[in-house]
Amino acid sequence: APPAGLTEELPFHVFRTRAGQSLPVYRDYKARGTKVFTILRRFRGDVDALCREVSIVCEGRPVNVFNGRIQVTGNFRRPLMYWLQSLGF
Repeated sequence: APPAGLTEELPFHVFRTRAGQSLPVYRDYKARGTKVFTILRRFRGDVDALCREVSIVCEGRPVNVFNGRIQVTGNFRRPLMYWLQSLGF
């Protein structure tokens, strides 16, 4: 990962939330709590590049793109938060 503060060189950008200025990485539970998904929202730019990087951070798991969000099966909230912070977001 590039050092913090070089976000202008990346092909994508992740915006922080308005209310708490936190990173928009969430967990979602389905099937009565037996399936866990990690969701990334509030991003712009090259979605394919972002999906490739998210897949690497999430141990090679497939990444699904929906309208305005990226979803990965499994609980990868903490690794994604650390990765985004290390990029300077």
